[in-house]
Amino acid sequence: TITLNLTGEPRGKQRARFARLRNGRPVAFTPAQTRNYESAVRIVAQQEMGGRPPFGGPVDVVLSAVFDIPQSWSQKKRQAAMTDMMRPTKRPDLDNIIKAWTDGMTGVVFRDDAQIVKITARKLYGPQSLVAVTVTEVGECRRSRSSASASSPYTSRRGGASDAGFTLRTGRRAAARTR
Repeated sequence: TITLNLTGEPRGKQRARFARLRNGRPVAFTPAQTRNYESAVRIVAQQEMGGRPPFGGPVDVVLSAVFDIPQSWSQKKRQAAMTDMMRPTKRPDLDNIIKAWTDGMTGVVFRDDAQIVKITARKLYGPQSLVAVTVTEVGECRRSRSSASASSPYTSRRGGASDAGFTLRTGRRAAARTR
């Protein structure tokens, strides 16, 4: 498990921009603000990893994006924000914050962002703006077949470990999922 904190206003990954070269061919590039933010994330990750190799297995990511409470808000509204009665609905979008962080951590905390099997993320108000991320390497699932079927919403129609038709348990009826 590793925890990273980066103080400052949370930033999201911006869309790629396009420009034309002198020969008329288009070229895509990442905006400088996004490159700088991902570099800051990478530096914090390198410091926290301390030279250790990136996680090699599946990982869980927990991200909290904390925004400053506006000074112009009334004391009542500020108190509601501090007690999670109000949440920020302003930009950047939470998915763009996640993307900036996962791209910045790739190659440092984990080899590839495809290793992420679970993400828990939230935006909230706090006394200081920052982003806090915890990455935990999870072991391979080694549950018995009975416990796996009890907790999984999917079950094989044949009752075995076949990859042929699975059924999604939905309550009253089961809908067959076909390949």
